[in-house]
Amino acid sequence: MTIKLGNLTDWRVLDAKSLAFVAADYDKGKPRRLRLDVNSEVGCNWYIRFHRVPITNMPEYLIGAEPVHGDPEAVERFFAFIPAGLETVEFTFGGDFELMPVRPDDCEILYWTSASEEYWTEGDGETFSTIYERQQRNEAMEYVMFQAAQNQLRRDKAHAAEMAAFRAEIGAMKSERQSGIHGQPPTQHQEPVKEPEGGSASPVAIAPPAGGAPADAKPQGENK
Repeated sequence: MTIKLGNLTDWRVLDAKSLAFVAADYDKGKPRRLRLDVNSEVGCNWYIRFHRVPITNMPEYLIGAEPVHGDPEAVERFFAFIPAGLETVEFTFGGDFELMPVRPDDCEILYWTSASEEYWTEGDGETFSTIYERQQRNEAMEYVMFQAAQNQLRRDKAHAAEMAAFRAEIGAMKSERQSGIHGQPPTQHQEPVKEPEGGSASPVAIAPPAGGAPADAKPQGENK
């Protein structure tokens, strides 16, 4: 077991009967987290004392009624039992209060609280921070920058319009390809004519040539 006491000069002797905690003016009533380190010869009970404002009529009993606050009243109740030796107690409380130990007269108590902590660092005095100096406004430069922003906005709008027209043209070309040439309906696929079953197709009569007899006609005067 290791007992860490830290800097012994930081420990304070509790000579009074109570240990007072005072909240800052900007933090009155707001809960704050506190830590109490105690190094006591004997174990003893600790009590807390604080003031609170009572509420005369509670809203849960009077629906719609505003609570009425009375005069502050002192409240004293049991806080904790802190055994002998080095102990740490952490708690949250808002406002001013006192902690009172019940101890023998010859019992010595050393304490340290987080409210008494001081933070400091050592340095050589050199700093690297610089103060920003506000520059004067240049109205001519602001006007040039405004005009450049307006020109860029116009170019962006023109580019968006060109891209929209290009997309519309591509869409029209795709629709023409799907519907046929020059908007005409696409050609239908024609099935080949099938021959009738059981024989060939009927012969087609050939017309005789103009101004002459048929090729298979017999000459006159021949009788065979």
